[in-house]
Amino acid sequence: MVEALKARDVPFWIDEAAIGRMLEARSLGRRVAVAKAKDGEVVISVESGEKEAYLVLQPAYGGLEMTRDDVERALTRKGVRMGIDYAAAEQALSHKLYGTRVLVARFKEPVHGQDAVIEYLFRTKSVISPKEVEGGRIDYKDLEAVVSVTKGTVLAAKTPPTPGENGFTVTGKSLAAKPGKDDRLAAGKNTTLSPDRLQVIADIDGQPILRDKTITVESVLSVDGNIDYCTGNINFAGSVRVVGNVVSGFSLKASEHIHVEGLVEDSFIEAGGDVLIKGGIQGANKGRIKAGGNVNTLFIERATVEAGGCITAGQSLHSNLLAGDQVVVTMEKGHICGGTVGARNLVQANIIGSEYGTWTEIAVGFEPREKATLEELKQEKAQREAALEEAEKGLVTLEQYQAEGTQMPARLERAYERISKGRTALQERLVELNAETKALEAALGKTEAPEVRVRGFIYPNVNIKLKEMTYENQSKTTHTAFFEHDGQIQARPYVT
Repeated sequence: MVEALKARDVPFWIDEAAIGRMLEARSLGRRVAVAKAKDGEVVISVESGEKEAYLVLQPAYGGLEMTRDDVERALTRKGVRMGIDYAAAEQALSHKLYGTRVLVARFKEPVHGQDAVIEYLFRTKSVISPKEVEGGRIDYKDLEAVVSVTKGTVLAAKTPPTPGENGFTVTGKSLAAKPGKDDRLAAGKNTTLSPDRLQVIADIDGQPILRDKTITVESVLSVDGNIDYCTGNINFAGSVRVVGNVVSGFSLKASEHIHVEGLVEDSFIEAGGDVLIKGGIQGANKGRIKAGGNVNTLFIERATVEAGGCITAGQSLHSNLLAGDQVVVTMEKGHICGGTVGARNLVQANIIGSEYGTWTEIAVGFEPREKATLEELKQEKAQREAALEEAEKGLVTLEQYQAEGTQMPARLERAYERISKGRTALQERLVELNAETKALEAALGKTEAPEVRVRGFIYPNVNIKLKEMTYENQSKTTHTAFFEHDGQIQARPYVT
């Protein structure tokens, strides 16, 4: 019967259920409505947690075709009111895309806020890098060892965080955006924060320093002669520039950088930042240079030099060098002869040792000082944890005394106050110790590929240590790099 109706091109919707009922009832000679006019239909489904809504069109059978108004009413009935794509609905209607799922509404993702950005408008890390010019000479003229600014200079600018923009679901529910994180712009000594708190401005001429996100301006001390009996020992909070020499027996300390135009004899130099010595170091087995940053000098003879960063020199003779990063002796002669040279990552030179078999040790892979310091910190941590445990026990006992309702004698009140203060101090120190220990452990684990590189010759009687491994060079070789492989020290040709 259905096929017969379809064959007659009945323009209406054929009610197959009514035909089934009529056949079941064997209704003979009775008129039964088996096809009728039916309007088109819009079906809306809301899915994916109200992030999407789909439209499906059902065709009309002799009834009214669907319009945009029908779509809008269907969306309203389903509660869809945001992110509607009317163009997609119009296309589905015009192309009669019956029975096809069409994305007709989509949620709007929240746009999270941008974090605050601080731009430092000065060089925050000093880079002292002597240039090697033609003939292997060193040109110290083109250096900016100390950054300087003038009063009124803007040292840092801050872009504030943005709040972000909320999103929404297709039913209009708000999707909250995360606001950007703020960052502190801090003005320290000799600087001022602008009224809108978005700029740091220098109050004096001097050297800008960034320390723990706080900007300060330090003045630079300039000594127009030698460090000798005329000046005495110098200990300056800032940077120091010495036009002359640092004479035997004197000390020069600066919290930031030290720049010596002349020679450093067997004296003591200590800087929180970089040390630049144009004339070289003649230590006479007593001189010592210590820098938190880099050390750059023409030569080092019979001296001890320690640097948190790199040591760069033209020659090192019978000296003890220790660098937190690299020791590079490649300018001019580039010769390391005698003494001990240690670095975390790299030691590089033109020549190591001598044809006379001068004993020389090169150690790369870790700083012995850091390893010893780590052990000391761990011991102190254990001692303070034990002391804290005893303090806690004492406080519990005294608190139980109070809980009994008995008036505590004055001596016990004083003891309680003293132990409480001690507990607070122990807790604070343990927080510091945990941070220091974690930082040192991370630092000791940074060295992954320690290496010794020799541009020219390496002579016999040179002892090379990489981490825990030792190799004694027994022959004169050239252009060699020593590295760790499979738990052993191995050598390969080194080409610059």
